[in-house]
Amino acid sequence: MTVERRPAGHDRTAPDPGSHPAGSDAAGNQAAGSHLGGSDAAGNQAAGSHLGDSDAAGNQAAGSHLGGSDAAGNRLGSSDPAGSDAAVSQAAGSATREQFDRTLALLWRDRTGGEPAEPARGRRPTLTIGRIVAAAVAVADADGLAATSMHRVARELGAGTMTLYTYVPGKVELVDLMVDEVLVERQLPAPGEPRTGDWRAQVKLYAERTRAAYRRHPWLRETSWVRPVLGPGQFAGQEYLLSIMDGLGLPAREVAAAANSVAGYIDANAAVEAESHYLESSTGQSNDAWWGQRYSFWETYFDAGSHPAMNRTWLAGGFDRPTAEQAADACEFGLDRLLDGIGDRAARRSS
Repeated sequence: MTVERRPAGHDRTAPDPGSHPAGSDAAGNQAAGSHLGGSDAAGNQAAGSHLGDSDAAGNQAAGSHLGGSDAAGNRLGSSDPAGSDAAVSQAAGSATREQFDRTLALLWRDRTGGEPAEPARGRRPTLTIGRIVAAAVAVADADGLAATSMHRVARELGAGTMTLYTYVPGKVELVDLMVDEVLVERQLPAPGEPRTGDWRAQVKLYAERTRAAYRRHPWLRETSWVRPVLGPGQFAGQEYLLSIMDGLGLPAREVAAAANSVAGYIDANAAVEAESHYLESSTGQSNDAWWGQRYSFWETYFDAGSHPAMNRTWLAGGFDRPTAEQAADACEFGLDRLLDGIGDRAARRSS
Protein backbone atom coordinates (compact mmCIF):
# COMPACT_ATOMS: atom_id res chain seq x y z
CA MET A 1 0.00 0.00 0.00
CA THR A 2 1.37 3.39 -0.93
CA VAL A 3 1.96 5.89 1.84
CA GLU A 4 1.96 9.55 0.97
CA ARG A 5 4.96 11.56 2.10
CA ARG A 6 5.87 15.18 1.80
CA PRO A 7 8.54 17.12 3.63
CA ALA A 8 7.47 20.69 3.86
CA GLY A 9 8.96 23.79 5.38
CA HIS A 10 12.12 22.22 6.84
CA ASP A 11 15.72 21.96 5.75
CA ARG A 12 17.40 18.96 4.15
CA THR A 13 18.83 17.66 7.41
CA ALA A 14 15.41 16.43 8.47
CA PRO A 15 13.58 14.05 6.14
CA ASP A 16 9.84 13.69 6.11
CA PRO A 17 8.67 10.09 6.23
CA GLY A 18 5.14 11.28 5.73
CA SER A 19 3.33 8.13 6.70
CA HIS A 20 -0.10 8.75 8.11
CA PRO A 21 0.21 6.92 11.44
CA ALA A 22 -2.31 4.12 11.82
CA GLY A 23 -4.06 5.64 8.83
CA SER A 24 -6.42 7.81 10.86
CA ASP A 25 -8.19 10.89 9.55
CA ALA A 26 -8.73 14.21 11.29
CA ALA A 27 -11.68 12.78 13.20
CA GLY A 28 -9.73 9.74 14.34
CA ASN A 29 -11.48 7.37 11.97
CA GLN A 30 -9.60 4.38 10.63
CA ALA A 31 -7.73 4.94 7.44
CA ALA A 32 -8.53 4.04 3.88
CA GLY A 33 -8.07 0.48 2.81
CA SER A 34 -8.93 -0.79 6.27
CA HIS A 35 -12.28 -2.12 5.07
CA LEU A 36 -14.27 -0.53 7.84
CA GLY A 37 -16.93 -3.07 8.64
CA GLY A 38 -17.78 -3.20 4.95
CA SER A 39 -21.04 -4.65 3.74
CA ASP A 40 -20.88 -7.98 1.98
CA ALA A 41 -23.40 -9.96 -0.02
CA ALA A 42 -24.11 -12.09 3.01
CA GLY A 43 -25.52 -9.04 4.71
CA ASN A 44 -22.74 -8.15 7.14
CA GLN A 45 -22.73 -4.58 8.37
CA ALA A 46 -21.29 -1.84 6.19
CA ALA A 47 -19.43 1.10 7.68
CA GLY A 48 -21.92 3.67 8.87
CA SER A 49 -24.80 1.54 7.63
CA HIS A 50 -26.82 1.80 10.84
CA LEU A 51 -28.33 -1.66 10.61
CA GLY A 52 -31.88 -1.57 11.73
CA ASP A 53 -32.23 1.76 9.91
CA SER A 54 -35.21 3.71 11.21
CA ASP A 55 -37.83 5.68 9.35
CA ALA A 56 -38.83 9.28 10.00
CA ALA A 57 -41.02 8.19 12.89
CA GLY A 58 -38.12 6.36 14.49
CA ASN A 59 -39.51 2.89 13.82
CA GLN A 60 -37.13 0.14 12.84
CA ALA A 61 -36.93 -0.27 9.10
CA ALA A 62 -38.42 -3.29 7.44
CA GLY A 63 -35.99 -5.92 6.27
CA SER A 64 -33.01 -4.82 8.37
CA HIS A 65 -33.25 -7.64 10.88
CA LEU A 66 -29.50 -7.88 11.44
CA GLY A 67 -28.27 -6.23 14.59
CA GLY A 68 -30.78 -7.67 16.96
CA SER A 69 -34.13 -8.95 15.68
CA ASP A 70 -35.41 -11.62 13.35
CA ALA A 71 -38.19 -11.33 10.79
CA ALA A 72 -40.79 -11.92 13.48
CA GLY A 73 -39.38 -9.11 15.63
CA ASN A 74 -37.81 -11.43 18.20
CA ARG A 75 -34.59 -10.30 19.78
CA LEU A 76 -31.57 -12.21 18.48
CA GLY A 77 -28.43 -12.69 20.51
CA SER A 78 -30.21 -12.46 23.88
CA SER A 79 -31.61 -15.36 25.84
CA ASP A 80 -34.98 -16.55 24.57
CA PRO A 81 -37.81 -17.55 26.90
CA ALA A 82 -36.88 -21.20 26.61
CA GLY A 83 -33.20 -20.45 27.16
CA SER A 84 -32.27 -22.11 23.87
CA ASP A 85 -29.10 -20.72 22.33
CA ALA A 86 -29.52 -23.17 19.48
CA ALA A 87 -32.90 -21.68 18.59
CA VAL A 88 -31.42 -18.20 18.59
CA SER A 89 -28.56 -19.28 16.33
CA GLN A 90 -30.95 -21.03 13.98
CA ALA A 91 -33.17 -17.95 13.74
CA ALA A 92 -30.18 -15.69 13.12
CA GLY A 93 -28.85 -18.02 10.44
CA SER A 94 -32.23 -18.17 8.76
CA ALA A 95 -32.52 -14.37 8.74
CA THR A 96 -29.02 -14.05 7.27
CA ARG A 97 -29.74 -16.59 4.53
CA GLU A 98 -32.96 -14.85 3.65
CA GLN A 99 -31.15 -11.51 3.47
CA PHE A 100 -28.42 -13.06 1.32
CA ASP A 101 -31.01 -14.45 -1.11
CA ARG A 102 -32.78 -11.08 -1.28
CA THR A 103 -29.50 -9.32 -1.99
CA LEU A 104 -28.55 -11.73 -4.76
CA ALA A 105 -31.95 -11.35 -6.42
CA LEU A 106 -31.50 -7.58 -6.45
CA LEU A 107 -27.90 -7.65 -7.64
CA TRP A 108 -28.75 -9.98 -10.53
CA ARG A 109 -32.17 -8.45 -11.22
CA ASP A 110 -31.42 -8.06 -14.93
CA ARG A 111 -31.41 -11.85 -15.10
CA THR A 112 -34.13 -12.58 -12.55
CA GLY A 113 -36.56 -9.69 -13.07
CA GLY A 114 -36.00 -8.40 -9.55
CA GLU A 115 -38.06 -5.19 -9.91
CA PRO A 116 -41.31 -5.17 -7.90
CA ALA A 117 -44.34 -6.26 -9.91
CA GLU A 118 -46.56 -3.47 -11.18
CA PRO A 119 -49.98 -3.23 -9.54
CA ALA A 120 -52.96 -4.51 -11.52
CA ARG A 121 -54.78 -1.24 -10.86
CA GLY A 122 -53.92 2.30 -9.90
CA ARG A 123 -50.90 4.40 -10.68
CA ARG A 124 -47.80 2.84 -12.17
CA PRO A 125 -44.74 2.87 -9.89
CA THR A 126 -42.63 6.00 -10.25
CA LEU A 127 -39.50 4.45 -8.75
CA THR A 128 -37.15 1.76 -9.96
CA ILE A 129 -34.30 0.03 -8.20
CA GLY A 130 -31.95 1.75 -10.63
CA ARG A 131 -33.24 5.20 -9.66
CA ILE A 132 -32.99 4.39 -5.98
CA VAL A 133 -29.42 3.15 -6.29
CA ALA A 134 -28.40 6.18 -8.37
CA ALA A 135 -29.85 8.53 -5.76
CA ALA A 136 -28.08 6.66 -2.96
CA VAL A 137 -24.76 6.83 -4.79
CA ALA A 138 -25.21 10.57 -5.28
CA VAL A 139 -25.87 11.05 -1.55
CA ALA A 140 -22.83 8.97 -0.59
CA ASP A 141 -20.63 10.82 -3.08
CA ALA A 142 -21.66 14.14 -1.58
CA ASP A 143 -21.95 13.37 2.13
CA GLY A 144 -20.47 9.94 2.78
CA LEU A 145 -21.81 6.47 3.41
CA ALA A 146 -22.97 7.24 6.95
CA ALA A 147 -25.35 9.89 5.59
CA THR A 148 -26.91 7.49 3.11
CA SER A 149 -29.93 6.39 5.13
CA MET A 150 -33.12 5.07 3.61
CA HIS A 151 -34.89 8.19 4.87
CA ARG A 152 -32.36 10.50 3.19
CA VAL A 153 -32.52 8.64 -0.12
CA ALA A 154 -36.32 8.68 -0.05
CA ARG A 155 -36.27 12.42 0.56
CA GLU A 156 -33.97 12.96 -2.41
CA LEU A 157 -36.42 11.02 -4.59
CA GLY A 158 -39.48 12.80 -3.22
CA ALA A 159 -40.88 9.52 -1.91
CA GLY A 160 -41.91 8.15 1.45
CA THR A 161 -39.31 6.18 3.36
CA MET A 162 -41.49 3.09 3.59
CA THR A 163 -42.02 3.18 -0.18
CA LEU A 164 -38.32 2.43 -0.64
CA TYR A 165 -38.70 -0.74 1.38
CA THR A 166 -41.00 -2.16 -1.27
CA TYR A 167 -38.02 -2.05 -3.62
CA VAL A 168 -34.97 -2.56 -1.35
CA PRO A 169 -35.36 -4.33 2.04
CA GLY A 170 -32.88 -2.15 3.92
CA LYS A 171 -29.64 -0.25 3.95
CA VAL A 172 -27.44 -3.34 3.97
CA GLU A 173 -28.87 -4.41 0.63
CA LEU A 174 -28.79 -0.83 -0.65
CA VAL A 175 -25.07 -0.48 0.07
CA ASP A 176 -24.39 -3.76 -1.72
CA LEU A 177 -26.26 -2.46 -4.75
CA MET A 178 -24.33 0.81 -4.62
CA VAL A 179 -20.96 -0.93 -4.48
CA ASP A 180 -21.69 -3.17 -7.43
CA GLU A 181 -23.17 -0.31 -9.44
CA VAL A 182 -19.97 1.72 -9.25
CA LEU A 183 -17.86 -1.36 -10.05
CA VAL A 184 -19.93 -1.88 -13.20
CA GLU A 185 -18.98 1.68 -14.19
CA ARG A 186 -15.44 0.46 -14.90
CA GLN A 187 -16.72 -1.07 -18.14
CA LEU A 188 -13.96 -3.68 -18.34
CA PRO A 189 -13.87 -5.72 -21.56
CA ALA A 190 -16.04 -8.82 -21.23
CA PRO A 191 -15.10 -12.24 -22.64
CA GLY A 192 -15.02 -12.06 -26.42
CA GLU A 193 -14.79 -8.27 -26.53
CA PRO A 194 -11.68 -6.67 -28.10
CA ARG A 195 -8.73 -5.70 -25.91
CA THR A 196 -5.80 -3.45 -26.66
CA GLY A 197 -2.14 -3.88 -25.77
CA ASP A 198 -0.28 -6.75 -24.15
CA TRP A 199 -1.17 -8.36 -20.83
CA ARG A 200 0.57 -5.64 -18.83
CA ALA A 201 -1.37 -2.91 -20.62
CA GLN A 202 -4.58 -4.77 -19.87
CA VAL A 203 -3.73 -4.86 -16.15
CA LYS A 204 -2.94 -1.13 -16.29
CA LEU A 205 -6.42 -0.56 -17.75
CA TYR A 206 -7.92 -2.35 -14.74
CA ALA A 207 -5.81 -0.21 -12.42
CA GLU A 208 -6.73 3.07 -14.09
CA ARG A 209 -10.45 2.38 -14.12
CA THR A 210 -10.50 1.06 -10.56
CA ARG A 211 -8.62 4.08 -9.23
CA ALA A 212 -10.99 6.36 -11.17
CA ALA A 213 -13.98 4.62 -9.55
CA TYR A 214 -12.53 5.26 -6.09
CA ARG A 215 -11.87 8.91 -6.93
CA ARG A 216 -15.47 9.39 -8.09
CA HIS A 217 -16.87 7.45 -5.14
CA PRO A 218 -14.47 7.81 -2.18
CA TRP A 219 -16.87 5.96 0.16
CA LEU A 220 -15.77 2.75 -1.59
CA ARG A 221 -12.78 2.77 0.73
CA GLU A 222 -15.16 1.93 3.60
CA THR A 223 -16.42 -1.31 2.07
CA SER A 224 -15.05 -4.82 2.46
CA TRP A 225 -13.16 -6.77 -0.15
CA VAL A 226 -12.63 -9.67 2.23
CA ARG A 227 -16.34 -10.49 1.99
CA PRO A 228 -17.20 -8.84 -1.32
CA VAL A 229 -20.53 -8.11 -2.92
CA LEU A 230 -21.36 -11.05 -5.18
CA GLY A 231 -22.70 -8.98 -8.05
CA PRO A 232 -22.02 -8.45 -11.76
CA GLY A 233 -19.51 -5.64 -11.23
CA GLN A 234 -17.37 -7.63 -8.80
CA PHE A 235 -17.40 -10.74 -10.97
CA ALA A 236 -16.61 -8.78 -14.15
CA GLY A 237 -13.43 -7.50 -12.50
CA GLN A 238 -12.41 -10.94 -11.29
CA GLU A 239 -13.09 -12.53 -14.66
CA TYR A 240 -11.07 -9.84 -16.42
CA LEU A 241 -7.97 -10.28 -14.26
CA LEU A 242 -8.19 -14.07 -14.23
CA SER A 243 -8.42 -14.15 -18.01
CA ILE A 244 -5.25 -12.05 -18.26
CA MET A 245 -3.27 -14.30 -15.93
CA ASP A 246 -4.70 -17.44 -17.50
CA GLY A 247 -3.22 -16.33 -20.81
CA LEU A 248 0.30 -16.41 -19.34
CA GLY A 249 0.37 -20.19 -19.07
CA LEU A 250 0.53 -20.31 -15.29
CA PRO A 251 -0.99 -23.24 -13.37
CA ALA A 252 -4.45 -22.66 -11.95
CA ARG A 253 -3.37 -21.84 -8.39
CA GLU A 254 -0.82 -19.32 -9.63
CA VAL A 255 -3.39 -17.78 -11.97
CA ALA A 256 -5.64 -17.19 -8.96
CA ALA A 257 -2.76 -15.97 -6.78
CA ALA A 258 -1.52 -13.56 -9.43
CA ALA A 259 -4.99 -12.12 -10.08
CA ASN A 260 -5.69 -11.75 -6.36
CA SER A 261 -2.31 -10.10 -5.75
CA VAL A 262 -2.92 -7.55 -8.49
CA ALA A 263 -6.48 -6.82 -7.36
CA GLY A 264 -5.45 -6.46 -3.72
CA TYR A 265 -2.59 -4.12 -4.55
CA ILE A 266 -4.70 -1.91 -6.80
CA ASP A 267 -7.66 -1.76 -4.42
CA ALA A 268 -5.41 -0.85 -1.48
CA ASN A 269 -3.71 1.97 -3.33
CA ALA A 270 -6.98 3.23 -4.78
CA ALA A 271 -8.44 3.34 -1.25
CA VAL A 272 -5.49 5.37 0.06
CA GLU A 273 -5.81 7.77 -2.87
CA ALA A 274 -9.54 8.14 -2.16
CA GLU A 275 -8.80 8.79 1.51
CA SER A 276 -6.31 11.47 0.53
CA HIS A 277 -8.86 13.26 -1.65
CA TYR A 278 -11.51 12.90 1.06
CA LEU A 279 -9.30 14.46 3.73
CA GLU A 280 -8.37 17.38 1.51
CA SER A 281 -11.97 18.07 0.51
CA SER A 282 -13.48 17.56 3.97
CA THR A 283 -10.90 19.66 5.84
CA GLY A 284 -10.18 22.26 3.17
CA GLN A 285 -6.46 21.70 3.72
CA SER A 286 -4.07 20.08 1.28
CA ASN A 287 -1.90 17.22 2.48
CA ASP A 288 1.19 19.28 1.66
CA ALA A 289 -0.10 22.09 3.89
CA TRP A 290 -0.81 19.54 6.65
CA TRP A 291 2.82 18.44 6.59
CA GLY A 292 3.97 22.03 6.47
CA GLN A 293 2.19 22.73 9.75
CA ARG A 294 4.26 20.01 11.38
CA TYR A 295 7.59 21.76 10.90
CA SER A 296 8.23 21.73 14.63
CA PHE A 297 8.47 17.94 14.64
CA TRP A 298 11.58 18.00 12.48
CA GLU A 299 13.13 20.78 14.50
CA THR A 300 12.41 19.33 17.92
CA TYR A 301 11.98 15.57 17.77
CA PHE A 302 13.57 14.14 14.63
CA ASP A 303 16.96 12.55 15.21
CA ALA A 304 18.90 12.01 12.01
CA GLY A 305 21.33 9.70 13.78
CA SER A 306 18.51 7.29 14.66
CA HIS A 307 17.09 7.42 11.13
CA PRO A 308 20.13 7.46 8.83
CA ALA A 309 18.47 5.85 5.80
CA MET A 310 15.58 8.28 6.02
CA ASN A 311 17.96 11.19 6.29
CA ARG A 312 20.06 10.05 3.31
CA THR A 313 16.92 9.59 1.20
CA TRP A 314 15.76 13.09 2.09
CA LEU A 315 19.14 14.68 1.39
CA ALA A 316 19.23 12.96 -2.00
CA GLY A 317 15.82 14.41 -2.96
CA GLY A 318 13.75 11.28 -2.39
CA PHE A 319 10.90 13.21 -0.78
CA ASP A 320 11.04 16.36 -2.88
CA ARG A 321 7.83 15.95 -4.85
CA PRO A 322 4.31 16.86 -3.66
CA THR A 323 2.42 14.16 -1.79
CA ALA A 324 0.00 13.37 -4.61
CA GLU A 325 2.85 12.86 -7.08
CA GLN A 326 4.76 10.69 -4.63
CA ALA A 327 1.68 8.53 -4.08
CA ALA A 328 1.13 8.12 -7.83
CA ASP A 329 4.80 7.25 -8.33
CA ALA A 330 4.71 4.69 -5.53
CA CYS A 331 1.58 3.05 -6.91
CA GLU A 332 2.98 2.80 -10.42
CA PHE A 333 6.39 1.60 -9.23
CA GLY A 334 4.92 -1.12 -7.04
CA LEU A 335 2.53 -2.35 -9.72
CA ASP A 336 5.32 -2.49 -12.31
CA ARG A 337 7.50 -4.55 -9.96
CA LEU A 338 4.60 -6.88 -9.17
CA LEU A 339 3.97 -7.41 -12.88
CA ASP A 340 7.71 -7.95 -13.46
CA GLY A 341 7.60 -10.79 -10.97
CA ILE A 342 4.52 -12.38 -12.52
CA GLY A 343 6.03 -12.05 -15.99
CA ASP A 344 9.33 -13.61 -14.89
CA ARG A 345 7.46 -16.50 -13.30
CA ALA A 346 5.51 -17.13 -16.50
CA ALA A 347 8.69 -16.94 -18.60
CA ARG A 348 10.48 -19.49 -16.42
CA ARG A 349 7.63 -21.93 -16.67
CA SER A 350 7.48 -21.65 -20.46
CA SER A 351 11.24 -22.09 -20.96
